[in-house]
Parts: sequence; structure tokens; C-alpha cells
Amino acid sequence: MKKKALVIIIFCFAYFLFSEDNVSVQILIPAKPYIGDICQLKTVFSTDAGLISNTGDDSFSNFMELSVLWSGFKPFEEKCLIQEVILEKNGREYTLSITFIPWQTGILDFSSLNLSDLIDFSSEKKSRTHAPFIIKLKPVTVSSLVEKTGDISSRPAQGPFVLPGTIFSVVLISTVCLILFILLVVLLFHLSSVAEGVNSKKIERRIRRLNKKTVSKLKKLLKISVDSSDFCDRLFFTLREYLCLRFDESFASRTSGEIFAGLEEAACSSMSESQAEGAETFVKIFSRLDYLRFASGSLDSQKKPESLWQTEITAEEKKSLVEEGIYAIIKLNEVNNAGI
Repeated sequence: MKKKALVIIIFCFAYFLFSEDNVSVQILIPAKPYIGDICQLKTVFSTDAGLISNTGDDSFSNFMELSVLWSGFKPFEEKCLIQEVILEKNGREYTLSITFIPWQTGILDFSSLNLSDLIDFSSEKKSRTHAPFIIKLKPVTVSSLVEKTGDISSRPAQGPFVLPGTIFSVVLISTVCLILFILLVVLLFHLSSVAEGVNSKKIERRIRRLNKKTVSKLKKLLKISVDSSDFCDRLFFTLREYLCLRFDESFASRTSGEIFAGLEEAACSSMSESQAEGAETFVKIFSRLDYLRFASGSLDSQKKPESLWQTEITAEEKKSLVEEGIYAIIKLNEVNNAGI
């Protein structure tokens, strides 16, 4: 008789241990939750129901994130915020974790949770594939902060807490902002002057490059072997091109006698003495080039002495004309508080 009773006890214990709906452990973190706490309710149970489908990938077959939008959670919306629901599998053992933040004091009853329906809702197919599987959870009691702090009356208003170094940082930032604001105002008031200065620097750089390029061209004329007519043409157009680029295109059509007036006009009648000397040198060069280019075979070319009226240019005169052209460019760019 005693043996039969022992066998019955062992059978009942084994049935309880290996039944499909056996809630073995329930853990609540923190053990005593208050309003606003992030809480986690863990439930460990054993079953052969195959709640998580085997996909062949261990990372998916042993873990499943369940949807917090399931209709079974709607009754708890006014009492708490369910943030995350996780189901993990380890052999026959499953762990269900519910992370939530309570809003109200009192009892949160998660009992009679249909886990299979939650799994079906969370799956991609959204179709029922499992038989009903009910998890019975113990109620969770949410305590008031009054019990935690012991305060039953509201505290008086408290001023903002100033961290060490805050005043220094605020003063420093305010000073920097004030300096930047003053610089911005000054810049706005002198914006036109700044723009004029920048534009003036650009013009100066352009003129320096033009002077250097023209002088280089004039020096090369002495190194190439050309006849008198070709040399005069090259020198004439090099100097005319310089004046057009330095001032305006009107110098391409001005006669030699109009060069000085054109330069004085470009200087607004304020040429310095050295610049006037440079302008006169240009007039002298162009007048001589006009005679050399167009007087060949004329009666003037037969006059005496030949050194003044001949139309054939010598090597010495070539060198002299080039040097005078460079001299005229240098003088034209000398500035003494007035001029071009």
C-alpha cells in the first residue's frame, strides 16, 4: 500500500515538473516598483509546445521580439507603458520578458496572457499558427512615491542650481558674443571701404602682371632678327596693346598726338610730374614709329641730315626705342599722391 502511494506521489511530481504549462519562476525588477520606474517582469516556464518556429538559424529560432501593439496590451495603456516584450528559448525552457513603465499606483494584472496569440500577431504572416497557450502571471503592485520619500506635502519652489564655473562661462561667452557683434557692426559700416580696398589690390596685382609681361615682350624684340618695318610694327602694337589693357580700348584708335590727352583724361587731369614725363615719352616713341612705318620713299626721307630723316632703323635705335618704352611704362606707374 505504501509502495502504491509512493508511485502516485512520484507520478504527480513528474507530471507537474514536465507539464506543457508550468510557470517555474517569476522575477520582478525592481522588486518594489514605483511610478516612473523602468520595470522588467521575467517569467521562466517549460513546455514542448514549440512556440518559436525553427527557421534553421539559431539566432532567430531561440529569440523573438514580440509586438507591443497587440490588442491584449490595450487594457494597460492607462496604467503603464509597455516598451518591449522578448521571448527567448533554451531547450524546453522559455523566458518571457516584459519591460514597462507604470503610470498609476495599484495592481497591474498580467494574468491569463495568451502567449500564442501574441506570437501569431507579432509574426510576419499575422495568421494563427499556434493553439491557445495561456501564461498565468502574478499581479504586480505599483507603489506611490509618497511611500518612498515619506513626503505628504508639496515642497516650496527652489531656484535653479548653479554649477561651479557656470557664471564664468556665461560671462566669457557673453563677452565673446559682444566683441563679435561690435566687429560685425564696424565691418558693416566700413563695408564699402573694405570692398574698395580689396578691389584696389586686385587692380594693382593686374597692373603689375601687365607691366612685367609687356617689359618681357619689349626685351624679346631685341633678340629676334626682323627687318625695320616688322620691328616697328611689333613695337607699335605691343605699346598700343599695353595702353588698351592698362586703361581702355580707346587708345587703339587714338593718333600719336592724342596719346598725351588720353592719358591725362584717364588720370582725371591729375597726373604727377613723373607720369607726365612717361606720357610724353610714349608720344615721342609713337611719333617716331609713325615716321619709320609710313615715310619710306617720301620726300622727307630724302632730307638732310640722314640721321634725322632716314627710314631705315639701326640696331642702336632699336635698342633706344625699346629702352624708352620700358622707361615710359615705369614712369607712368609712379604714383606721388596723385595721378593714374
